[in-house]
Amino acid sequence: MDAAADTRSLSGPNGPAYLLRDRDGCYGPDFGRLVESFGTEEVVTAPRSPWQNPFVERLIGTLRRECLDHVIVWNERSLRRTLKLLS
Repeated sequence: MDAAADTRSLSGPNGPAYLLRDRDGCYGPDFGRLVESFGTEEVVTAPRSPWQNPFVERLIGTLRRECLDHVIVWNERSLRRTLKLLS
């Protein structure tokens, strides 16, 4: 979804009270003022914290489960390398 579509969904009498968003560059400096003009509070996630977005959190969980179902661990070194890649 782009920033223009986000602003269209905010307008109207039943607009949301909060907008949770990441720090994507598509949101320019005027976006915050525009959201505020609709009476919506903008909540920005912390830098480098995709787990704060529930959709991303579910995707990461799914990917980890799918990857771990097909991993063969030969020894401790292999296990450490696998766990490092997943974190």
